[in-house]
Amino acid sequence: MKLNEEQREELREIIVAGAVASGFENECWTAKRIAKIIFEKFGVSYHFRYVPRLLRAMKISYQMPDVRAKKHSQEAVDQWIKTDWPRIKKSLKNSKKP
Repeated sequence: MKLNEEQREELREIIVAGAVASGFENECWTAKRIAKIIFEKFGVSYHFRYVPRLLRAMKISYQMPDVRAKKHSQEAVDQWIKTDWPRIKKSLKNSKKP
């Protein structure tokens, strides 16, 4: 048994809503998680190794999130790049010297 078009559209909506909305602890969609959702929601069993092919056919990429983390702070990122990254980069250069 395969997902019909209506079920595929509903799966798309589930994926777009995010993994947390489906009860997972983070927003990372994996093939195993999607296979689990398909089975629980639609009663259709897909091997997790087939899931990427299914998603390609649906023109979905589950690997690239559309949104940033909810607690993302651009100011904190900018500050890290300005202060911490140069220090880390410098220590990496120094550690490579013989």
